[in-house]
Amino acid sequence: MPEAATDVVGLTQVPLSRWAWAPAAAQTSRPREELLPSAGASRHEVDRMQAHQHQHEILRQNFARWVVLFSLVLCTMLPTMTVLFIWLLVSVFKVVGDLCLR
Repeated sequence: MPEAATDVVGLTQVPLSRWAWAPAAAQTSRPREELLPSAGASRHEVDRMQAHQHQHEILRQNFARWVVLFSLVLCTMLPTMTVLFIWLLVSVFKVVGDLCLR
């Protein structure tokens, strides 16, 4: 069972392994009871906490996409840069060899 930790907002208990990769529906949560206006929190505080929580939910949803996109770009760029670098070295050695023969 993954270790549970309080998220940055402090509103919900979210398992650490589900922060970025779980579906968004599984991560929706409600404010704890002590943060509701009936428990003494002002409406402004509750609105601020809910907005902050919504921002974190949106970031969690998009984080996995950005990781996959970064990985794909990296996997295509590294071989391309390696081939171009080898091509550059071969061209330089050909030019240096031609200059030495003259």
